[in-house]
Amino acid sequence: MKLDHWMKLNACTPRQLAAAVLAHLPEGEGCSPKAVEKWRYGQRTPRRTKMRALMLATSGAVTANDFTAASQDIVPGVASPDCQRGRT
Repeated sequence: MKLDHWMKLNACTPRQLAAAVLAHLPEGEGCSPKAVEKWRYGQRTPRRTKMRALMLATSGAVTANDFTAASQDIVPGVASPDCQRGRT
């Protein structure tokens, strides 16, 4: 599930989610509401430790796959390279 969608469904503000992520991070690491906003709008992708903390904070609803291009909407009429294999 996309982070923006999860935040809307759960009426969660960037400040609230940053606090929830922070609770799952190793001591000494931080998470700001601004970072959450950048993740939410696709301007940045969380690094590994923050991604894990985000997954825990959202009870697994938001995963690393939700930040990849493969999880974006598929463009109609454009076949993936795997679909083109076997064509002659």
